[in-house]
Amino acid sequence: KRLIANVIPEETRLAVVEDGELIEFSVERPESPTLVGSVYKGRVQRILPGMQAAFVDIGQEKNAFLYTGDQKDGIQLHEGQDVLIQIAKEGFGSKGPKATLEIILPGRHLALSPSNHKVGLSRRIENESERERLRILAETLCPDKMGVIVRTAAEGATEEELRHDMEHLQEIWRQLLARYQRSNAPALLYRDLDLAVRMVRDYFTADTHEVIVDDPYAYQCI
Repeated sequence: KRLIANVIPEETRLAVVEDGELIEFSVERPESPTLVGSVYKGRVQRILPGMQAAFVDIGQEKNAFLYTGDQKDGIQLHEGQDVLIQIAKEGFGSKGPKATLEIILPGRHLALSPSNHKVGLSRRIENESERERLRILAETLCPDKMGVIVRTAAEGATEEELRHDMEHLQEIWRQLLARYQRSNAPALLYRDLDLAVRMVRDYFTADTHEVIVDDPYAYQCI
């Protein structure tokens, strides 16, 4: 696998190549960074009772669409309510972005899910003994009343590396909650890393043969 990042002032382009075939291609421009992964303190503008959904003002041109029908706690929203949401999918055409109430904060080896109480493992980790080792470590490190997802990059990671990742994610969550308390909706509380840095975080695994970056600043960042 090869990771290739082309960085110019106008945009950053990312390619992931496996066995000579392009399997992933992404483009991000400074004036329109991706909303996916961003966490907002939004304000409910309109309720759609029949669809178990709502439109939420996040300070963007279009309101976010929030579906609540899959929430096990049966969350009831009302117009004018402030709500903590994360963008799950970009808007398209006349449609605004799709949002979720389940926040997931990704790290290098782990992802923290504050509203979930489960431990999950990447399916790409296939070795059963390694899966069991990571599951035990994740259960040990997982904060009370939270959930954690063990990412593919965790394969072979030490307990110290996983612990450092979890401590970092918990600090991000604490800062995010603090911003929520002092901010007026709509407000951006958290934005994911730049594309070049996300490339290494999300795609760099044991089977990565080469990483190519053509920008000195991006190189230093990753």
